[in-house]
Amino acid sequence: MVADDPRQILRYWWMLELLSPQKVPKVTGRSTRSEDRQVIEWRRGVPLPWEALRPPRPLGETRRVWQHTVYLGVYDLEASYQHLHRAFGDDREAYDERPAGLSACAGVLLDRHGVLVADSAVLSSALWAIGRLGADAARSHAWASGFLEAAGAFKERLDHFDGGRRQRTNGETWPAQGAESLLRLLRIAHEISRIVGMDQLASERIVIESVAVSERRSQEVAGDIDFLNSFFLEDLVAVQKDLADGTCPVALAGYLTGSAAIDARTRIDVMTAPSAVDAGVGIGRLPKGRWPSPPEHGLRCDNSSRSTRP
Repeated sequence: MVADDPRQILRYWWMLELLSPQKVPKVTGRSTRSEDRQVIEWRRGVPLPWEALRPPRPLGETRRVWQHTVYLGVYDLEASYQHLHRAFGDDREAYDERPAGLSACAGVLLDRHGVLVADSAVLSSALWAIGRLGADAARSHAWASGFLEAAGAFKERLDHFDGGRRQRTNGETWPAQGAESLLRLLRIAHEISRIVGMDQLASERIVIESVAVSERRSQEVAGDIDFLNSFFLEDLVAVQKDLADGTCPVALAGYLTGSAAIDARTRIDVMTAPSAVDAGVGIGRLPKGRWPSPPEHGLRCDNSSRSTRP
């Protein structure tokens, strides 16, 4: 497979997104009177935020409640870079500074009572990928495949574990998370990510961010949240499938075409031919559509070429 083959381009893009962890928010300290946000590093023997925080004050007439994001297995990003160096070696031509900070193996969203929000569990793609790296990582790409399936398995394991807790208490409502259950969720994340026993990465640190949100917003489905990974992973999987099936849209196929496959004679130097740019963005090429809002609220241009409302 040549370097500028669309499949190779997508694979490279996928790996970049896979190994792009999001940082855990910085700790702000603990307060029982926090107004709208608190970030703590929780330790055994210390009350959990949903046990200790007082209800947040209303914002005007809007009633607010706490919502808690729990980061499980918080680790130093520098430790992940060391594992990547061992797998791929040092690139002497890479001069970009490695971003410092903390990330996490997994995260979950809890409601005001400390109950797990359905479909909110998130597994870190970066740490999962590092857990699968082997000695032949630089030669084989198999280690980078299967993350979405692993993320699904993580959600299923958490659902099964939480369901078991509910059955044991014979309760009609889901139980709040406690110290032992949080540590169990953390260990499930380690197992799915295959990092058990990996020094510096298999951390038991837990950071909890508590944010005051409107009561209505707290009841919304959390299925689209992802606070640890790139937002493009699922899209890239869909594109890979379309490319393999031969159903890739024309514009996207053109975008993924390697330089060697492009006829240079069809290219236009827009620096020397600005009229080509004008023709490409002309009003005649404007899609026949508008923003999903009342037509009388559409945008228009006045004589000074500024967008205003009628």
